[in-house]
Amino acid sequence: MPVAKWFVRRRALALSLASLGMGIGPIVFVPVTQLLIGGAGWRKAWIVLACISMAIIIPLGLAFLRRQPEDMGLRPDGDPEGPSDAREAARPEKVEAVWSLRQALHTRTFWLLTLSLVLAGFAQGSGIHRIPYWVEMGFDARLVSFSISTDAAGAAVMILAAGFLLERFPPRFVAAGAYMGFAGAITLMLFTTSAFHMFASTALFGLSAGTNMLCQTYLWASYYGRTFLGTIRGITFPAILLASSIGAPVAGYIYDILGSYRPAWWLVVGIYAAAILVMVSATPPRRPHLAEVDAGALRG
Repeated sequence: MPVAKWFVRRRALALSLASLGMGIGPIVFVPVTQLLIGGAGWRKAWIVLACISMAIIIPLGLAFLRRQPEDMGLRPDGDPEGPSDAREAARPEKVEAVWSLRQALHTRTFWLLTLSLVLAGFAQGSGIHRIPYWVEMGFDARLVSFSISTDAAGAAVMILAAGFLLERFPPRFVAAGAYMGFAGAITLMLFTTSAFHMFASTALFGLSAGTNMLCQTYLWASYYGRTFLGTIRGITFPAILLASSIGAPVAGYIYDILGSYRPAWWLVVGIYAAAILVMVSATPPRRPHLAEVDAGALRG
């Protein structure tokens, strides 16, 4: 989120570089987690992982994280401040749109984006069942853990590539492409006959996850600007997180009732298809008139 406030012109690339660790981390930690669980049990494994996370994240966050460039007397993208820049910024097409939460809530795009992300969140939440599904299919648990590392590797690669895609194509189409990849990965699971298919499915899932990870932040910043980005995006988060948390138990209940994951996977594919249609229809909102924007908001 802070990265989206620090950059405007090169926001997509900056977000992709900043998010790269989210893709690289699981490459290392998924096999490590499997080893910890096998050696010490899942309870102790989670305690060890929690301690590692706090030891890395908290000190780095306190040392380097800043909310926005204005807090340090700077401007987005590292631009210098001067008379020529002021004249350039005064041109309407050079000023990033500033939307308040109230304004955003009155746009059709806000609700379409939220609905699409909620649908995708529900579907992606069920992805946790991929591991027991593969094991049930007869694959060795350790091999499955390595395939999930392929998932993470795909995400790491695509996080970087997605930055370039978002700078060249409308973000809603890039996001819809991620959902298509998710649906393709789940469909491939349904017809798996070999370890090659399992690794191909997890790699495609990871490529889609990397793209989706970047799109979720970029879409809101691109459509509604950075000034109230935290408020606007934050208001949608409870619904998206709730949908993600429901996806896993729903897939589990379907398995318990029907004795198979296949109906759950077909449901997930259908939900991704709906998310694609909604996302593609979420065109950018009409730019608010500058006179409606509070002068204090423009100063960040």
